[in-house]
Amino acid sequence: MKYFTHFTLIAITLCLVACQTPNQPNSVPLAKVRAQLPSDWIDLAPSDPKMAYLDPVTRKSLIHFRKSLAAERSTLAYGFHGGYSDATYTKMREMNEECNKSYCANAVVIGRDE
Repeated sequence: MKYFTHFTLIAITLCLVACQTPNQPNSVPLAKVRAQLPSDWIDLAPSDPKMAYLDPVTRKSLIHFRKSLAAERSTLAYGFHGGYSDATYTKMREMNEECNKSYCANAVVIGRDE
């Protein structure tokens, strides 16, 4: 019984030590990261350094979306109406938001002290 009590105390102590939470809350400078966001990812040059901080899936989606915009600009409907469709403008906003989220979630961006 003595060993069981001793073992239980050690186990409880290890659990308490292993499950400690940090003393300070996570203080990611998200406002500073958001200030670095470009106004429009769609018009951002492919060689811009910020592009490297997008996750690969988002970067591919952005490149594909840019190609679809170029194809839409060459249509008669674009020339006749002088702009994109409402659905395209909605997709532009969604793509920019997706890129913003990807950039803000990048560990390197969050950890930079600029």
